[in-house]
Amino acid sequence: MMDRDINDILGRHGFGRVFASIGRYDLLLAVIPLAFAVGVAAAEALGIPLRTALVGASLVGLLALVDGLFIRPPSGLSGA
Repeated sequence: MMDRDINDILGRHGFGRVFASIGRYDLLLAVIPLAFAVGVAAAEALGIPLRTALVGASLVGLLALVDGLFIRPPSGLSGA
């Protein structure tokens, strides 16, 4: 059996370059729909009202938005 380490697998398929190029603002943008997906899944799994789950997801998305725009805003055109 062949031994492979994770760097060989990631390097061969190009995932290493993709993950290396993901920045803070990409992650902040990913948090918003992920919060809604988790909220809907939690509403279904735990039996909480959908409205309550969506309000919670909205607050998480709002926190991500406020953090990215006002608390730690972009400082320049580093990704452009």
